[in-house]
Amino acid sequence: MNAECIKNLRKIIVDRLVGLINKDYVLLDVPNHANIGDNMIWAGELRFLENHVKHNLKYSANYYNIQSEKIGENLIIFHGGGNFGDLYYECQLHRMDIIKRFPDNRIIVFPQSVYYKDPVKLKEDMAVFNSHKDIFICARDQVSYDILREYIAPEKLLLVPDMAFFLDLPVQDTKSGKTLFMQRTDGERKDIQNQMERIMADNSEAHVDVLDWPTFSNNRYIGFLQAIRFGAQIKLSKLFQTIPLLSKFVDPCYGLNSTRGREKYIERGIRFINAYDRIYTTRLHGMILAVLLGKEVYIIDNMYAKCLNFYRTWLADFENIKLYK
Repeated sequence: MNAECIKNLRKIIVDRLVGLINKDYVLLDVPNHANIGDNMIWAGELRFLENHVKHNLKYSANYYNIQSEKIGENLIIFHGGGNFGDLYYECQLHRMDIIKRFPDNRIIVFPQSVYYKDPVKLKEDMAVFNSHKDIFICARDQVSYDILREYIAPEKLLLVPDMAFFLDLPVQDTKSGKTLFMQRTDGERKDIQNQMERIMADNSEAHVDVLDWPTFSNNRYIGFLQAIRFGAQIKLSKLFQTIPLLSKFVDPCYGLNSTRGREKYIERGIRFINAYDRIYTTRLHGMILAVLLGKEVYIIDNMYAKCLNFYRTWLADFENIKLYK
């Protein structure tokens, strides 16, 4: 249905990025967590690098298991997504630390949505990014690009689609008769009670599920326990790295988790979305995955218009995807 449009987005990515990757590289800040969307981006990045870049991946790590001495003189690529700003500030601090410590390495930030609550922090942080002599920052949508160009030299800034579009997924023809309202349960959630009531009225004859990604609990108490467990795993993996006999159990990308985590999360996301015919989503990668799987998609949005901005920049010509007003 949208195969040609997807092909065009991939071509934009290839045209704008391949020439910048001029030596062997490392891929940093990869997502060792249960957000299916971030794992989709990671898989798309790897597919792009393997199929279109002639240089080699020398090292990869999440931000808390990184051993920076392994970066060496390689080109540095930062994983893309929606953590460029002060909402997930630990990731931004990690990027700025690497930027300061490796002034002579070329650095590329893969496509990111930008969001800052604090304009003072935005200005201060962008001075760090702009100070690097060989850096390229990819904005994932026009609004993010416009925010950055107030502070970043134009030759360091690119407008590039999301890397998850490099995933090749089979479109399912069977129908379930079910509708999904995909509501965020994290810090990007916003109150959309009015839209929810209208969606229920519009789909009064259909089965409607209100859920987030299946890897996240819709129960806040279970979610709290999951967050504690995740934090403990991080601390334990960092401790194990300092002990020679235990360090072999720590993977720089996955910590103490399964090294098949990325594939398992994506497979679970595909099964989740494929259980429905129509998707109303506040998640950007709920939208992208639904598009890749050929579903009917309605965009609502998160707290800072991430989905809307991406749609207006790249998806206006796609079929079967609409803004829900």
